[in-house]
Amino acid sequence: MRNGWILFKSSLYYAGDVFYVNWDEVLVGATAVVSTLGGFGSEEQMKRINGEANVLAVGAAKDYGTPIGF
Repeated sequence: MRNGWILFKSSLYYAGDVFYVNWDEVLVGATAVVSTLGGFGSEEQMKRINGEANVLAVGAAKDYGTPIGF
């Protein structure tokens, strides 16, 4: 657990809107991307938040050549 905590503390975290992110700026130097997207709402909102947003983030990481985890 100690090694995991060190990695956790040395990581950079970004909060923002996945649909309006400039991925070329955010992913520079990234060694991995971890998806923690999720939310609640109407069926339409949940498809957008839990589905489309994750697909967009994974696709951007893949296009940039950055590994992604969930």
